[in-house]
Amino acid sequence: ESPAEEISSEAQKALALVTHVRLRSRADGEAWWQRNRDRGRERILEDALDSLENTVRTVDTDTEAALAENRALKAEIVQLRLEAARKSGKPDADVLLLRDLLEDKEKKFHPVRGRILDELGKAGRAKSAVALPAVLKQLEDPDRKVVLAAVRCLGEIGDAAAADAIARFLAPEQDAELRTATARALARIGTPNVADPLVRALGDADAPVLLAVLAGGKPLRV
Repeated sequence: ESPAEEISSEAQKALALVTHVRLRSRADGEAWWQRNRDRGRERILEDALDSLENTVRTVDTDTEAALAENRALKAEIVQLRLEAARKSGKPDADVLLLRDLLEDKEKKFHPVRGRILDELGKAGRAKSAVALPAVLKQLEDPDRKVVLAAVRCLGEIGDAAAADAIARFLAPEQDAELRTATARALARIGTPNVADPLVRALGDADAPVLLAVLAGGKPLRV
């Protein structure tokens, strides 16, 4: 794998904009990464992130573009730390890292909490349970996308407490996407306390919710 390909394309674009590096060709890109490789990928990204945040604070800039660049850089840093945690050999190091990022009081990685939740969901039930309290807190997030990611993650964690916490999102006043995600998560959790909310979901007016109950179901655990 070449140095320029070690970082995602989104992060490369953000890095180029922030550092004012104008790469005219693939060869230019390879040369730039070779010159900076000894600093380490995370250090390069952290420096670029600091530069971006300083620019946003002091210069009139395109807010939407800056936010997109900020998210790309932070997502890449999370990925690098996650890779390092998985290679460390320490039990549950990756899940503990993700949990700590969610609970960080400085909220440095707040813009990519949806990505963090997605990664927690992939970790599997046995490992992700340690992060349950942190994930439950995300259900109160004002960002609908984060709530969706939290619901999906809780479906993968599969805890009875998670089922009780998300059942409210089946209410008719919630949007169809959130109700569908909730029905699917409850069906995946499969503990006895999901039975009543899933029965109610069968009366939902939106077909995707009904299909989520039927297609996502599995035997209830007792």
